[in-house]
Amino acid sequence: MTFADTAFSACAAKAKELGRRLNEAEWKETVQSVYDQTLAEAATGTKLDKRTQTELFNAIAMACGTNPLECTSAMKRTIAVALADIRSVSPGLTPDEIAKRARTYKTKHRDWPLTVMSLAKYWGDLGTNDMGRTYAAQVGLEPPNWKETLPRLMPDAEPATISYMINQLGWNRISASMQETIRKNCAL
Repeated sequence: MTFADTAFSACAAKAKELGRRLNEAEWKETVQSVYDQTLAEAATGTKLDKRTQTELFNAIAMACGTNPLECTSAMKRTIAVALADIRSVSPGLTPDEIAKRARTYKTKHRDWPLTVMSLAKYWGDLGTNDMGRTYAAQVGLEPPNWKETLPRLMPDAEPATISYMINQLGWNRISASMQETIRKNCAL
C-alpha cells in the first residue's frame, strides 16, 4: 500500500467517523497524522498498533505538561518526531519509561524547561540502556547543602574524616546509600 492509499483510507475513515465530508483543515490534519506515523515507523523499523502509539504519544505529552487532547497539529508533529527519535534507540519503549526519564530530567536539570524535544535530546543521559545505567544516570546532582548536612549525620566522626569526605572524595565518590541518606536529610 502506498502512502497515498494509506492517507486516502485514513481520510475516508475520518469522514465516516464524523458522518460527513472533511473540511480542508481536517483533511490536512489527517494526512499529516498519517505522514507523521509513517515517519515514526520508518525511523524505528517497526510498526506500532494504534493503541500503543496513542499511549506513547500521551505519555510524552503529559510528561512535558501538555494535555494530549488539546495538542495543535504543530505540537502533534513535534511529539511524533520526538517519539520516532526516541524509539530509534529504545525500540521496547513504554509509557512508564517515558515518565521515569522525564522525572530524571526534572531532577537533573531543575532550571531547564522540560520540552518534548529536550526529552528526546537528552534521552540517553536520563536512564538505563542494555549495558546498564549510563554514566550520566550514575552521577547525580549534588544537593546544594550536602556539605553542611554531612557532619550532622556523622556526629561521632573525626573532623578530618568529614573533611576528607567533603574535600577529597566529593559528592560523586560517596557511596550511593550515603548520598541517599544525605538527600533525605537535606530535604528536612
